[in-house]
Amino acid sequence: MILGLWLSWLSTLARSCTETSGASTTRTSRQVSNTAQSPATYRLNEIDVADLEDTRHFPFDWQPTGAIERLRAGEEMPPIVVVQTDQGRGLGIIDGLSRTYAHWLEGKARIRAYELLLGGHS
Repeated sequence: MILGLWLSWLSTLARSCTETSGASTTRTSRQVSNTAQSPATYRLNEIDVADLEDTRHFPFDWQPTGAIERLRAGEEMPPIVVVQTDQGRGLGIIDGLSRTYAHWLEGKARIRAYELLLGGHS
């Protein structure tokens, strides 16, 4: 169910949303509805890389060369997609592991992320 909800949300997001962020934290909440499934709510936020549970598995044996080059060149990268984990100890990455790993390798403390809000969390 979560995967179907995420795929629906991601396709709608790709068609209908272009977000830009300012110098500080950007928070935008939207609700995306699909007639076949429940609405998805998400917000665009700037989060600490350290708050991502996936970072405890870093470093890897590979390097996201393309993502690192784009980051070093100052290109704006698409936000990653995260969700609060069941354990409630942090956020889990749904999409954007290479972008997150590039930020981590480059010592960037913050990353833009769409947080998928499940079950009425706000």
